[in-house]
Amino acid sequence: MITWPGKDAGGVNQLADRVSALRREHRAGRRTNNTLDMDVAADADETLKGLQVYAATDRRKRSFPCLTHIDLTLYLGRLHFMAVYRHQYLVEKAYGNMVGLSALLHFLCQQSGYELGELVVHATMADAQCGDFAGVAQLTADARSALDGATTTVSNGIVAP
Repeated sequence: MITWPGKDAGGVNQLADRVSALRREHRAGRRTNNTLDMDVAADADETLKGLQVYAATDRRKRSFPCLTHIDLTLYLGRLHFMAVYRHQYLVEKAYGNMVGLSALLHFLCQQSGYELGELVVHATMADAQCGDFAGVAQLTADARSALDGATTTVSNGIVAP
């Protein structure tokens, strides 16, 4: 996002550009706008004068980055945020991703003066990791223990107090 496209220095800082655009919108008193977005997994097309488009040459099936696009929408004075993931591991990755995205949304609101809106995450392929019930059960047991201080056990994937 801060050196688009790619990882090499000198690219477009989409984050700084969006903060500047949001500040201009706020100063102008605009409360509704849906023209702000950030691409993460795309290649630039110089012939389109900076328009960020997906590359037809991208042959990756599953690889970094999973986050491909962020859409920012102003609606009634609130900044809403929608993230598109090409693949999302719901147990191992989703919570951390949500925390990071919510921090980014909070930062954008703080920097622009807009009220906090909704965070929506869309995964074109979501992996619930159902093959690891014992691991999910243990996570649940650990969370319950931390919340109520009680000891919980896991047997055959079933959480018991």
